Amino acid sequence: MQFKHRLAATLFFAVAVMASLTHHQLVDHQNHYAPIDYRPLLSQDQHCRTQESTYLAVLDHIQNHSVKKVSNRALEASVRAELAELVRQADLAPVHLSGELSQLPEELLATYTDLPENAVYYAGAEGLVRAVDHPEAELVGMQSDSYYGNLGQSGIGAIIGPARGARGILLQTVLPGGAADRAGLTGGDLLLAVDDRDCADMPLPMAVSLLRGECGQPVSLRVRRGDGLRTQEWDVRLVRQPLDIDTTVVSQIDHGVGKVRLLWLDSRTAVQLADTLDGLAAAGVKQIQLDLTQTASGSLSDVAAIASLFLPEGTSVGATRTVDMTANYSTYPSTRHYDFELTVLVGPNTRGTAEALAQVLTSHGPASLTGQPTAGDGLIPTYFCEGVKLPGRSIILSDGTELEGHGLNPPVRNLSDAFGRL
Repeated sequence: MQFKHRLAATLFFAVAVMASLTHHQLVDHQNHYAPIDYRPLLSQDQHCRTQESTYLAVLDHIQNHSVKKVSNRALEASVRAELAELVRQADLAPVHLSGELSQLPEELLATYTDLPENAVYYAGAEGLVRAVDHPEAELVGMQSDSYYGNLGQSGIGAIIGPARGARGILLQTVLPGGAADRAGLTGGDLLLAVDDRDCADMPLPMAVSLLRGECGQPVSLRVRRGDGLRTQEWDVRLVRQPLDIDTTVVSQIDHGVGKVRLLWLDSRTAVQLADTLDGLAAAGVKQIQLDLTQTASGSLSDVAAIASLFLPEGTSVGATRTVDMTANYSTYPSTRHYDFELTVLVGPNTRGTAEALAQVLTSHGPASLTGQPTAGDGLIPTYFCEGVKLPGRSIILSDGTELEGHGLNPPVRNLSDAFGRL
């Protein structure tokens, strides 16, 4: 059974955050992970909802429906490893399980009848998820109740997301005027610690609970910016403030150019963008820079709505694909249409459907693409009950290219070149 709510597109817990849940970070380069502490689950009083049906649903999805394939051998090895870790933490003697992959948790329960059923199926599901080895794979059912308890409605004013290839929490978007913005933080910065708690292997739900809190209360961050020889690390202390989750578009006029920044994509963004463009047109603006450098991903339906403001009806904006189905998206008739001289600005933190939006606007219209290469983040997660997230659908760009691992590479690297000026 899948969640009815599309958590990835739901203003992401506005935390400072509105984020999708992320995969446990790698401890080294040999696909070894930090061990899960199963001891809370070994108490019969601990509330955890992971059941046999969840384990079997996750197994079925990985074997038959996931866009990221994993061999049965790898799945079995990972499940056996997690069940063995559970047995070790329960101070029980190791046991050899000889059953089929689908029956391994049941066999362990038959061997050790005092083990809590939820703990065993949770460990089995954790093994399946870890075998997928992808940032869009995570199981947070054990922690979800405690993490999401009393988060408050104030935070640092940022959207956090998966930090691929790095051990920490990514600041994907910094909201204008928020605490993080005023402290000089920017999208792409990496949180290494929150209130002295290491973020290296921290699930996002825990980061959300640490970053959000009472208005006016401080939170201390350890931040890293850049990589290689240009890396900077510093500590900063922020004061939480109320979160604005209603504004998805911000703009300003700079030397006659309307600079329009999309904070995230959702069902309101196209209307808010159109209202913004109307205001800029009334001010005499002819050139627009559409800034997608820190745009949190939404859905291809959101992309179609925005692209319909600029492109002819019926223009393909891309597709989502599973192993057995493809869903195509295209522009539709719009009562508002714009023909500004348009430049789309992207960067390493442009991800997912924001990449699809940049591609369709610059491939099917007169807009030019400028900035830095994008993330190539092309998998949309599928959610299950018990807080399981797995790669579910891949994003196909309007030219038929699969986005995952193939980001956009802008031919123009600065705005002056894009508008034909030196």
